[in-house]
Amino acid sequence: MRALALAFVLLAVPAVRAADKVHVVTAGESAPALAKKYYGDSSLSDLLLRYNGKTGKMIHPGERLSIPYCEVYRTRSGDTWSELAKKHLGRATAAPTSPS
Repeated sequence: MRALALAFVLLAVPAVRAADKVHVVTAGESAPALAKKYYGDSSLSDLLLRYNGKTGKMIHPGERLSIPYCEVYRTRSGDTWSELAKKHLGRATAAPTSPS
């Protein structure tokens, strides 16, 4: 499920990216090892490669890869949806929710 959610964020909605980290590949690193390091799942290496516009599976020392990530925020007592939307999305009006 986590892989599916990450795939959606990386491929379907690139504008949602919170930020990218830049990783400079060192000798002996592989795409699966980087996926494991950053996401805890080596099977996400294909998504990481595709995100960087690579069609093959090879990475080379000195190559700069963009590693997409999203920050994690733990809510605190008193937080509201509109305050969080303004802080993290830039506008309080992005907060509307409906009961489930």
